[in-house]
Amino acid sequence: MGSINYKNYPILLVDDDMSSIAPIRHRLEKVFQVDAATSGKEALEKLKMKNYAVILSDQKMEPMDGIELLSRSSREYPDTVRILITGYPDYAASVDATNKAKIYQYVFKSPNIATDIVYVVFQAVDHYWEREERLRLQKMLMRENRLSAIGRLSHALAHEMNNPLSVISNFTQMLPEKYDNPEYRKGFFEHVPESLKRIQAIVSRMSSLTGEEERIEKNPINLHDLIKEASDLFTKDPEAKKIKILKRCENTNPHIKGNPSQLIQVLLNLFTNSAQAVKEGDKGKVEIMTEKDSIILKDREGKESPYIRLIVKDNGPGMDEKILKNIFDPLVSTHITGSTNRRPGLGLFISQLIIEGHHGYIDLQSKVGEGTTVVIELPIFMESSHL
Repeated sequence: MGSINYKNYPILLVDDDMSSIAPIRHRLEKVFQVDAATSGKEALEKLKMKNYAVILSDQKMEPMDGIELLSRSSREYPDTVRILITGYPDYAASVDATNKAKIYQYVFKSPNIATDIVYVVFQAVDHYWEREERLRLQKMLMRENRLSAIGRLSHALAHEMNNPLSVISNFTQMLPEKYDNPEYRKGFFEHVPESLKRIQAIVSRMSSLTGEEERIEKNPINLHDLIKEASDLFTKDPEAKKIKILKRCENTNPHIKGNPSQLIQVLLNLFTNSAQAVKEGDKGKVEIMTEKDSIILKDREGKESPYIRLIVKDNGPGMDEKILKNIFDPLVSTHITGSTNRRPGLGLFISQLIIEGHHGYIDLQSKVGEGTTVVIELPIFMESSHL
């Protein structure tokens, strides 16, 4: 590829006998920036200090062989492309190594090995560059979508904040002439603080959109612990008395990587929506559960990865297809017949952005008279066993 400056993509060559691969190193250094290591331990130290596009390792080394080295590098440095140099064309061993070390390509030792390796390294760097470029374009698209989303949200904010601001404005204008009126003061101290709380809640829900995705800190967390924390927090909300939350957490590997505050906000949004949909005098029920078995979905890069499925289901009045069609639009509000509240679309829209920022998926299913079900799928954190 003419657009690639190959010198910008360092190569790490690993062999415990450098003299045997001197011709290979010499050929590679004509095109690439090449570093060398004489052991698996030294290679891992170099990987800590520098980002390598490709690591090539001989299979037969002591005490750490090539397969073990590439396996460890695949866990700790998954973006680096891995190539194994081997003198053992054993099919079973190759399959085992591919599964264990996620090897991109094998090079078998032969009289033409130097030529073969140069060709394979070109392919590996092209693969690395293509993946890097795809991620760059995806981030660019996400930023553009984010700007578009903020524009839509500005309009939604103005729309949603209009009512509480009008209440505050009206009471403030009447303050000079009606301050001595007991009924006025009673209404002032009842409605103005409530309107301020509504504005504060709107601004709080918007806080997740104040920065780029890369700036949002994500850490390994247990989704089941997060569900408990969110449901405990919701019990302090005045809306909590309208619903009963039933938890059923069954997944055997509930570890994900995410921002706890954002994900708790998603769950609180869903609990609030369910509570606000409850008709006056009724008692709502919300079931929140994780499926026992993980599922396999394609991630942003098109790779198949394990995901955990979280389901939030209520027994509310449900919604019709017309509303569902645009349910994640920030301006959508659904008037629930018989309920005392409107159900704002802004919370669902923010929830969708948060889940997508965690490389996940969110979907909503509902039928009139049958309640609403929200399905969230989040990638499992594969390093959870090492926490």
